[in-house]
Amino acid sequence: MEFTDVSDGLAKDDPVYALEFGWWWMSRQAIAAVLARADLASGERLVALALASFADRENRAWPGAPAASARAGLSRSRYQQARERLVVDGLLRVDERATGRGRASTITLAFANTGPWWEGEINVELFESVLAYSLARGPERLLLAAMAAVADEEGAVRELSTGLLCAAAGVADRTYRRARAALLVSGQLELVSGVGGRGNTNVWRIRNPRAGAVARAHGAPKRVVPPAGARPLVASVAPEDAARTAEPLTAVSGKGGQDRTLFDPASLETPAETPAETPAQTPAANVRAGREPQNPRTREHPPDPPAGAGGARRARS
Repeated sequence: MEFTDVSDGLAKDDPVYALEFGWWWMSRQAIAAVLARADLASGERLVALALASFADRENRAWPGAPAASARAGLSRSRYQQARERLVVDGLLRVDERATGRGRASTITLAFANTGPWWEGEINVELFESVLAYSLARGPERLLLAAMAAVADEEGAVRELSTGLLCAAAGVADRTYRRARAALLVSGQLELVSGVGGRGNTNVWRIRNPRAGAVARAHGAPKRVVPPAGARPLVASVAPEDAARTAEPLTAVSGKGGQDRTLFDPASLETPAETPAETPAQTPAANVRAGREPQNPRTREHPPDPPAGAGGARRARS
């Protein structure tokens, strides 16, 4: 494939890229180098694609870890691990590491300078939209990003066999079919023409996720139609009931509500227990005699002492 050192920018009339610090440029050479490599694991491939979307014409990138991990569809820790593996393998070179909060490392994409490269045109605009707005993860994200990169200006993928698409995404045939089915269900991928048969290729169209994200951000929420047979949340009112409900209430002299009750007070009262017909004459043995059960109260008229007891005491005294 013939390529030049001049990078391609996205449409300058797109307000998404008219940032206050300048235009956002991308390197087709870096994207084509990722698509052509067959020695990358899925996590490393996602990181390489994310860094390629930030690369300039010199194949250098300095994205922050949160932004790069979001484009890769990975957590920050997994992004750091995959990036370090690429550095160890010599595919990336960290020229300047970040030393504080808010700072970004400067990375050179060495694999973009050494090749190999994908032979074909690169749709950088659709490729960046997929990485920035798609919610796909794992193999689905790899396949969608690869198909977006090799799509034409209309977002259609033509004259590419299943083997070439698997090679561009870096997935096996079985993984490709599962990811393709998931993308078709989610609506991010559309089958335009499928003739089938050996030697025939399908025509696919990748829907730009940026348009869907803008519509979700600015569109008003719509009422979801309940399924057939579902119980309605609001019951229908007959015309005579609606007319009766709309009648105004007449004023009542005096304090209102005296002739009406909201509930039956008799149902809330506890019925009185039936008293015993013959109350007990002698209290039980365990009944407390007074405030202090161990010191019973003295009777009002104590019994007289036995006969002769008083005289005996006087005689002794």
